[in-house]
Amino acid sequence: MEAISLALGPAATATVHVQQLPAAQRLDPVAWTCEAVGTMTMLFLGFSSVALVNAHQSPLRHQLPSASLRYALIGAGFGLAVAAVVVSPLGRRSGAHLNTAVTLALWLRGETRGGDALGYVAAQCVGATVAAGAFAGAWGAWASDVHGGRTRPAHGVTPLAATGIELLLTFGLVLAILLIAGSPRMRQWAPVAIAVVVALLIWAGAATTGASFNPARTLGPAFVRGDFTAIWVYVVGPLAGSVLATTAYTRGVTAAVGRAAAAGRGPV
Repeated sequence: MEAISLALGPAATATVHVQQLPAAQRLDPVAWTCEAVGTMTMLFLGFSSVALVNAHQSPLRHQLPSASLRYALIGAGFGLAVAAVVVSPLGRRSGAHLNTAVTLALWLRGETRGGDALGYVAAQCVGATVAAGAFAGAWGAWASDVHGGRTRPAHGVTPLAATGIELLLTFGLVLAILLIAGSPRMRQWAPVAIAVVVALLIWAGAATTGASFNPARTLGPAFVRGDFTAIWVYVVGPLAGSVLATTAYTRGVTAAVGRAAAAGRGPV
């Protein structure tokens, strides 16, 4: 059975490791554990950036009256947190999916086995829930002021519209990750490039949906707060966006390979 995992080296260099695994080694609980801890770390840091910038108790919020600027800083906080986990030993061991939509894309691409994909999803949900609980405990009233990190559609944004926005945000993220991972020239810049993409997407979508584009990221705070309002938006939208992005990427690669093969054959 062939297994493919994307691991990011200590110098922020992405390499693809391909190895033949016997049946007894098809599941990797150690990677799941690393994924859970990595997701927890990434989200705790990201939630903390939300409280630091957007909580009404924060002096920084009053110094930054522009909501757009605050969203940009929150995006930068999440982006840096993602990059830190990706290049860490945890990320290198697990592949640093950190996002249920990303795991779905890798499963659809055949780069993550079904059993492992379920383990990754469970790990992400556990990590997100622990992160939300730790955030509530560490930040207290500041965390409560930002709803414990829980994303929800903004006033005036219907659930259907929010689903569409989450779909588009996730489509952009997953397609960017697949393009970066599939480019030998871009792989060495993967942590930086993905961090920039995450930051830009959060800046673009925070005002309307909270810019989750990650079911686990919303489910964790929902479990801790017992608030499941419009939760389906943050499951259906990202998963649909992941499927569409993976389909678009796969068709694009297939077409590119076909053109290259035709060019190699030359005129008939």
